[in-house]
Amino acid sequence: MEESANKLSNLNLIDFPLFSSVINDIERGPRAAEIILSTILDKEVKVRNLNVGKISMPADSDRGVFMEACVEEKKTGRILDRAVFITSFDPYNEGKMLYTLKKCGAPGLSEDSDDQAATLYFYIHGNGDDQPQALRELAAYIADTTPEKAVNAGLREL
Repeated sequence: MEESANKLSNLNLIDFPLFSSVINDIERGPRAAEIILSTILDKEVKVRNLNVGKISMPADSDRGVFMEACVEEKKTGRILDRAVFITSFDPYNEGKMLYTLKKCGAPGLSEDSDDQAATLYFYIHGNGDDQPQALRELAAYIADTTPEKAVNAGLREL
């Protein structure tokens, strides 16, 4: 058991074994998923259903995890289906931190559209200058999951 704990302590949230153990924790996992998803979606959400997995990468240096989630917006009660891929590689080679794809598959469509199902790619090394500070802080924490990177209340709780 101690050897397994030591291996997990050397991982970051971008690594599936740690990500899975955090999100699948019976007591704290749902709240951890809500912190991550609320930050990425830039709105408070309640997780209703969630699946996690590992993204298969061709190169050892690229890592990624994903969450398929049915969430409820806390403010409006609207139900959203989201697939969120958190990656250490840029899926579109544009350098952005966040890509949103709606049903038609075009990146960067407005989050305000009526499409309640979307796929998001969260590239943790992307340029987040146009993104909220909390998202940039989450990216840094996922890439380097250390106490020093837990710079806000959500990350400390996570």
